[in-house]
Amino acid sequence: EVARSVGLNPVKLNMGVMSGINDGELLDFAAKTIAEEWHVRFIELMPFAGETTPAPRFVSASEMRQRLESLGELESCLPSIGNGPAKYFRFPHA
Repeated sequence: EVARSVGLNPVKLNMGVMSGINDGELLDFAAKTIAEEWHVRFIELMPFAGETTPAPRFVSASEMRQRLESLGELESCLPSIGNGPAKYFRFPHA
């Protein structure tokens, strides 16, 4: 709300989703893309050499998508942006 009050609109947010930490907020942030036109990217936890974050914190992109689809159908955003492995989806009318 503060970001919007100072003219940062749309609000853009990257959310690194971790089981037991913030995965319970996944649908809340997804709802913001519909109700308030936020741009939210949900990101898988990427393990690195020497990583201390335990594997049970990992939430796969397919699991996130399955949860997100409980709010409604997702449509692919084409063309893909950039050269990375990201896949972009959105709710219709979001």
